[in-house]
Amino acid sequence: MLILQLTTSIGTFPLELIPCSFQHFNAWLPMTYSIFGLKAVISSGNFSLMWENVGKLLLFVVVMMIGTIVYLTIQHRHQFATAIEQASEAIASEACFFTIDPIWGHSFMILI
Repeated sequence: MLILQLTTSIGTFPLELIPCSFQHFNAWLPMTYSIFGLKAVISSGNFSLMWENVGKLLLFVVVMMIGTIVYLTIQHRHQFATAIEQASEAIASEACFFTIDPIWGHSFMILI
């Protein structure tokens, strides 16, 4: 991903020198906006363009954070479902029961 961003962010080469298939990725990668913001401040002192690009970068951060939260929620639910399935198999195979600690909320399996 880093190599793709370096080649398509027009930081090293102008956009016209990049192959057409890579030019379409330019607007979808965050490094493009960081380089636009840095170029705006360094070459012309245009802080409004820099803040516009900072806003676009923050949008990338928010989208990636939401994606991470969704992914981790799905993973947690999958692991919780697996634990419940294993506990139900243990209950079916042996005489045991679960109890939940009312103070801490932990569950314990007690074999009879």
